[in-house]
Amino acid sequence: GPAFLDGKPYGYVSAGGTGVGVRTLIALARAMSR
Repeated sequence: GPAFLDGKPYGYVSAGGTGVGVRTLIALARAMSR
């Protein structure tokens, strides 16, 4: 299932849906563009 933070936000992780899949795809795209 999707990543979800039930507690307080910290660092770059917000409360609720964390968007881990999106950040992973962006990191992959950046790595492949080098």
